[in-house]
Amino acid sequence: METEGSALTVVAEHDGSRRLALPEGAHVLTVSYAGLDRIEEPVAVVAGQTVTKNFELATGICKVEAVAASGLRDGSARAIQAQRQSENPKWLAATDTFGNPAAKPGELIQRLPGVSTDVVGSDVRTLYVRGMGPGFSSLMVDGERVATSTGTSGSRDYQIEQLGTGNLESVELIKAPQPEQDANAVAGFVNLVSRRAFDAPGRRITVSGGVMWRLRQTDESPFKDRPDNLDLLSVADSDVFNVLGGRKNLGVAFNVNRRISAATRDEAGPGGVLHNFSQTYLNPNTTPLTRIFGSDDIGYEGRAHHAGLSLDYKLSPDAFVFFRGANNTNDQFQEYYRPGIGNPTATAANFAPGAVPPAVLMAWESILFTEIEMVVAAGARPAPTGDRVAYLPLPWLTPSPRDSKVCHVAAGTPLIFVAGVDAGETGSAREQMKTIIERIGSVLYETGSSYRNLVEATYYLAAPESRTVLGDIRGVCFDPTRAPAASALQVPGQGRPGRTAMIDLIAIPVK
Repeated sequence: METEGSALTVVAEHDGSRRLALPEGAHVLTVSYAGLDRIEEPVAVVAGQTVTKNFELATGICKVEAVAASGLRDGSARAIQAQRQSENPKWLAATDTFGNPAAKPGELIQRLPGVSTDVVGSDVRTLYVRGMGPGFSSLMVDGERVATSTGTSGSRDYQIEQLGTGNLESVELIKAPQPEQDANAVAGFVNLVSRRAFDAPGRRITVSGGVMWRLRQTDESPFKDRPDNLDLLSVADSDVFNVLGGRKNLGVAFNVNRRISAATRDEAGPGGVLHNFSQTYLNPNTTPLTRIFGSDDIGYEGRAHHAGLSLDYKLSPDAFVFFRGANNTNDQFQEYYRPGIGNPTATAANFAPGAVPPAVLMAWESILFTEIEMVVAAGARPAPTGDRVAYLPLPWLTPSPRDSKVCHVAAGTPLIFVAGVDAGETGSAREQMKTIIERIGSVLYETGSSYRNLVEATYYLAAPESRTVLGDIRGVCFDPTRAPAASALQVPGQGRPGRTAMIDLIAIPVK
């Protein structure tokens, strides 16, 4: 909205209203909106009085004879207008652009610049903004952060396929946050904007249905698509009501929809379900360096149901309260057909006789930080202290009496590697840790070493109390002046049942 003859330019509120303070006299107001024709209207302002002016914008593009009509949908026009007037760089896509209210947000977001996706079956599951994973972006609804998780961990990752677009007006990709937003999303923000009844010119009831059918000549999956069901069904209703003596001060928008889709996925390699199979059946009680390969056809039927309710109550022209509610379910029944070829004796078969290295393979579970261990050859350099080994701190960290950060071993000093020491499957976390320390002590004695000659240790902890127990025992067994370079990793399991802890380490002989 512009005022002729002055530099005054303002943007209307979300509902199209705007208050202006103009000097007394005659003025010409110019109003414009994406996809609609500009309007110029004169207005006379009298001191001390309020003048109300209504502008009804239309487009001449749609006023054609019996040929064809083209123009912007309401949601698309609002998205373009919001993007054009945004104070920070953002990209928007309206949910009605593609006309499928039972779609998923990922189908819209993947069309925005700088976004790549990971498609599982037929749905967009993972978003990569600026080439970074979902943990580097933040998911919001109406500008507010929402709790996110993949369902199997406490990470910040989110799976966008779990949501629906029936109760959404548009999706926004914000790559540059505003000052009031958190600076914890390096890649950017994905904002889902809810649908409001005030955004529609009047009552709007929408019912849509459809069939999804993808034909694959080689598809023999039991879940292959068939054009015999109503796979897409959506019902939406929105209206504005007069309540408590007000005029059009309550907006209600409600929607329910479902989407049923069948998908197949082809996989090849050692991962996925084959990894679990190999750990369970091929080599459960020995070192897990098992080699396995296979290919498969995974079929599943996905049933997604979404419902949303949006309530907006105007307290005044400038203030309102709102309620947003949504329920999203996405159930998938899967069947795997995956033959695999595995070698349960791969450890011995893939190394030279007598040269099988100690090995521990773990799934690391941590939401706090990442630790990186390295064993680096330093060449023919003596230890900085003149001894065979020097225990050094990092200058930016507070030294700990239970572990060091750098352990320098002089060239030519023999190394003793011990891997995968556990206590079996019985006993409490404290009892198992005590047994592990006793077993390590026996191994060190047999190899000519001791606890005062450790140079590296890694502790794999599967029980919450194991970390406390480990700290207590280290305070007794370890020399605080010769603490090894060590890391404690919280893991979901040890690969075999009942184990609460496992330790591997590197030591040097006493002499």
